[in-house]
Amino acid sequence: MSIKVRLINRLIRLLGGQSVPPQKLKIDHLLHSQYVKKSLPSDAIYVEIGPATGLGSCKKITEWGLLPKNAYLVEGCPKNCAVMRKKLSEFNILNYVVSGVVGQTKFYVVDDHEEPGSSRSNSLDRQSIEAKRPGQHIQEILVPSITMDHLFHTIGIN
Repeated sequence: MSIKVRLINRLIRLLGGQSVPPQKLKIDHLLHSQYVKKSLPSDAIYVEIGPATGLGSCKKITEWGLLPKNAYLVEGCPKNCAVMRKKLSEFNILNYVVSGVVGQTKFYVVDDHEEPGSSRSNSLDRQSIEAKRPGQHIQEILVPSITMDHLFHTIGIN
């Protein structure tokens, strides 16, 4: 039996009688979503690095039945953090770039009018943005930076 057939059969069991959608992407998403819902208690801690404006995070957390008060959205772009703090006040919004140092670091931001608030337009690496967004204005800003270990210590994860 192929792995795809096994995954579809597992998804059917997880969905408990609901119909299985035909699109591969939808099946992959549902399998992952059902696995997370069945594996994590509602009070599990959720950490996402680079959530942009957090709308996708909000949807996932709601879908998985997790508590927003235990969700930590870590975003380097100050503009994105301001948007999240207004729209997602029940979540923990942290304005950091996760890197190899605790302190401040240079962060490069592109205001992409076609994709506002996109973390794909922001990076610690200027050259990667120049390659992805040739000819666009890149702004260099200083932002707070934190290591993953320090982040986990800060939010109380051992």
